[in-house]
Amino acid sequence: MYRSVSKADNKSIREWYVSQVSSIPDMIDRSKSSEEQARQAFNLRNQFKHEAILDILNTASRTNKIVNREFGL
Repeated sequence: MYRSVSKADNKSIREWYVSQVSSIPDMIDRSKSSEEQARQAFNLRNQFKHEAILDILNTASRTNKIVNREFGL
């Protein structure tokens, strides 16, 4: 009956991250050199990763209300 407290949060964060990363090709300046385009893609992916890690940190101290209710808390 026990469910992971952060499973839903992790899923939504991962969905957000995948959505952001999939939009990277549309965010690249195609007038730049291929090296600069690669740098842009690298920096954007790392920015999205960092934002997802921050979201995980911010939600780490929250508990799942449904699980709390199941345990009478």
